[in-house]
Amino acid sequence: MLSYNYTEPRRRVLEVGALKPDNFAFCSSWMDVTCIDLHSRHPLIQEQDFLLLDEAENREQWDLISLSLVVNFVPEPKDRGSSLSTFSTLI
Repeated sequence: MLSYNYTEPRRRVLEVGALKPDNFAFCSSWMDVTCIDLHSRHPLIQEQDFLLLDEAENREQWDLISLSLVVNFVPEPKDRGSSLSTFSTLI
């Protein structure tokens, strides 16, 4: 089981390609999760294309980015590389 030192700040998490808004519910005591998906099917998941996020506006916005299998769904190799580059600037 994960433990958390409550003197540390809560971790800000961006979950890209979220299908359910509660994937990290078991970590809710130490994580604040923002869920996004291209075609959201849940009101708690923001409909957002990760590749269109403004890098300057969102720089260092999150401590962790959860991608699951998202990178595999980016059809063009150059776009996969671009997305990986973008990920690193946002944490």
